[in-house]
Amino acid sequence: AIVECDAETYWRACCAVVQQVVAQSGVAPAEIVTLAISSQAETLVLLDPAGAPTRRVIVWLDNRAVDEAAAIAGHFGTEEIFRISGQPEVVPTWPACKILWVKRNEPAVFAATARFLLLEDYLLYRLTGAYVTELALQSDSLLVDINTRQWFQPMLDYLGVRLALEHLYAQRLCR
Repeated sequence: AIVECDAETYWRACCAVVQQVVAQSGVAPAEIVTLAISSQAETLVLLDPAGAPTRRVIVWLDNRAVDEAAAIAGHFGTEEIFRISGQPEVVPTWPACKILWVKRNEPAVFAATARFLLLEDYLLYRLTGAYVTELALQSDSLLVDINTRQWFQPMLDYLGVRLALEHLYAQRLCR
């Protein structure tokens, strides 16, 4: 099934919920020092160099990338994927499969994309202006080596994705 949404829909929903919670809490906004974000981990947001979406968001339960999942499994082998990512199989909902689907099926979009973010990363970007991610969020993306707590470079190379920074907790996935 193909499941997409406009990135702005998520942003507006996030803002509305935060405003509602603050209003109901009775806490003065100036007293709030921290905000935690939790989201649909496998939802993929593609951004251009200016931080604008290059296409609609591919929602976590979108499973169009069946051929790409098979290609990744065939290239790396499921045992290697499990050893590196902890995922026992390669399924079309994982972000790596979605990135490969975009590369194969929407090459102009892939070429225009400067950053591949998961939904939580996107909301943090909109809130702070910083492109960041975290290991717990990326653990099922097939993009991280859970043993070294670093990006899985052979997967990034296979997808044609490069890194913009060195440390996983402040790294950006870039085209």
